[in-house]
Amino acid sequence: DICRIMGAIPYAGRIESSPYKDLADEGQISLAKKMFRTDSYRAVNLASNSPLESAFRAGTITIPIIQRLVKIHGNGEYWDKKEELFCETPLPDDLVYHSVFSCPVSREQKREFSKPRLLKCGHVLSYRSLTNLPKINSSGLFKCPTCPEEMVESETK
Repeated sequence: DICRIMGAIPYAGRIESSPYKDLADEGQISLAKKMFRTDSYRAVNLASNSPLESAFRAGTITIPIIQRLVKIHGNGEYWDKKEELFCETPLPDDLVYHSVFSCPVSREQKREFSKPRLLKCGHVLSYRSLTNLPKINSSGLFKCPTCPEEMVESETK
């Protein structure tokens, strides 16, 4: 496809009377723009859609599933005790991301020896940063570096 587009360049301004006249079709132009955008973003490791568009698309897929679960389980405390959805939410491959965790304390990315730990307040630190936090007393109590919540290591996940 790219070779055909490149071959049409000398016919610019008179493409309708060239062997490349099918490329002047609005549908073909729109498709070429989309392919160019997708490939150029991919080349520099960026998403081809805006984050807002991706979130909207994922929501339109996920909301009907959640609505069915609410009908089954109700709207009560059952949901409050869950930290994540208890069902699989199928998303297309272009909406599935593998995020890279970066510790807010040490600023280093996740490593095998320093996996992320979820604090009871909801903040996340690397295990290495967690173990290096100053302890308030001999029982191992420490304060979250982001908020005033105090906890011990056994309260983290």
